[in-house]
Amino acid sequence: MKNISFIKNSLNGYREIKSYRGLNLRINILDERSKDADIIEISRELGRVYLTKENDMWASSIWDTGKGFARYILKKNRVNYSLEVEFLSREKGESIIDAEAHKIKAEAESVIAWCDPKDENEKSGRYWINAYHGAGVYRLIVLDGKIKGAIYGGFHDCNRSLNTVVAGYLSFKRAIEEIIKEKLGTDKFQLLKADGSGTSFFLRNPDDKKFIKTKEYEVPSAQGGMHQNIEIV
Repeated sequence: MKNISFIKNSLNGYREIKSYRGLNLRINILDERSKDADIIEISRELGRVYLTKENDMWASSIWDTGKGFARYILKKNRVNYSLEVEFLSREKGESIIDAEAHKIKAEAESVIAWCDPKDENEKSGRYWINAYHGAGVYRLIVLDGKIKGAIYGGFHDCNRSLNTVVAGYLSFKRAIEEIIKEKLGTDKFQLLKADGSGTSFFLRNPDDKKFIKTKEYEVPSAQGGMHQNIEIV
């Protein structure tokens, strides 16, 4: 299913004000339907594209191409708009990432659960208990061999607001990094991928063992055979 939705920010949050099926990008139709919108959402087989207005041009968040950055734009032609990829210099891309990260900082902070100092002497040894929100994927904030906080769901599947989704992954990650830096007073922290289970954390990447104390043991794998667990202790 292909469709276009027009979304407006209000006191009660974002709401869809208009939508239509198909990808009719005729200039007169799209301009009329988007005049009160803050976001255009285009749904395609390849996924959703969110566009916001920048200097009279609708543009998406950016992604890293390896040589620079790119984003989608609605390019105005004679009769229709066309959804096209615009390539950006690294300098331009970095400035966009910083600007968007600044806008979403307060909302991005809501996905971080910080460890509570009162749990330092928790009898089970799980001083991170306040940052544990159930079984699932995590990004652990680690400094000097200790977990300081966690993001339940990691960067991609955490409980993000629409604003942070629209701003894009790179700006969201930059905002998170800036928040952590301000909280901890340093940029020497690590963001480690881990799985949570039974109020314990298990590292995804064996190379991350150098950043935090762990113990290793084998457990039966759901796919058969044995699996190496790297449990944080």
